[in-house]
Amino acid sequence: KGECKESDLFEIKAEDFIEYWDKSSDALIEAIDFLKKMNITSPIILPYSPMIVSLGYFFYLMRENIIVLNEGLKKAINKWFWIKSFNGDYQGATNEEIKNDCKSFKDFLENGEDFNYSTEKKAFSSEGIIEEKINLSSGFCKTILCLMANMFPRDFTNHNIINIYDVLVDYKKNEYHHIFPKKCEAVGGYSPDKINSITNICFLPKQSNGSI
Repeated sequence: KGECKESDLFEIKAEDFIEYWDKSSDALIEAIDFLKKMNITSPIILPYSPMIVSLGYFFYLMRENIIVLNEGLKKAINKWFWIKSFNGDYQGATNEEIKNDCKSFKDFLENGEDFNYSTEKKAFSSEGIIEEKINLSSGFCKTILCLMANMFPRDFTNHNIINIYDVLVDYKKNEYHHIFPKKCEAVGGYSPDKINSITNICFLPKQSNGSI
């Protein structure tokens, strides 16, 4: 039907649900695998969880149309992810956003049309990013964390690539690791807000953090 309101979901017939379940599940797994290749391995830092629905539909269409994920398509879907994340498009009116993006994916993959999303750049200043405190309820904060994860950060102690998922299990226990800790002389005179800035946070396993 091209709609995704709650009332539309309740109207799905049992036979349709059964028919599309495996296909949809496989497409969702592909979407998750795609994010993992970007080193976004934990849902904790996914900027807006409904984005996975749209991304899953993208891979569903890829399967249905027997399309190979080439470099051009990877670049296009990467661009979609970062634009939507930084613009905060999934922050409100989520059902409408999913509907519009799914239509854009269909037009793009089946009709060769361009993605129908705004490429207008929002103004992000370095000062504004510094002012952003670590807050996993903030889509913008989680976008910055995704950007950090996408750089495949390495452990300060052994230079191994950090397993973001394992680290974020500790983060759920409030194990946030500062580059310059609160007791460090370098942060003397700075306010708690500045010390807890997203720019002073790093991905680091608990054991490595304790040994530094």
